[in-house]
Amino acid sequence: MDTYSFSKLDTEIGTIFVIGTENGLSRVLFGRDEFKEYESSLNGARLAEDGKVGDSAEEIKLYLQGELKEFRT
Repeated sequence: MDTYSFSKLDTEIGTIFVIGTENGLSRVLFGRDEFKEYESSLNGARLAEDGKVGDSAEEIKLYLQGELKEFRT
């Protein structure tokens, strides 16, 4: 069974979910409704808030705050 990692960001534009696999970042979702819709489409795959996409999530947060111009991950 596949496992997808996710991190949740609370930002000025709303809640953002950053999702990835061992191969890297795979999706950025805006809002809980998009997240729930994505979660229901996984056909048994597991979502884990385990910090594995934390670096990518932090970069998105810094970008939205105007503190980052180029993504590293």
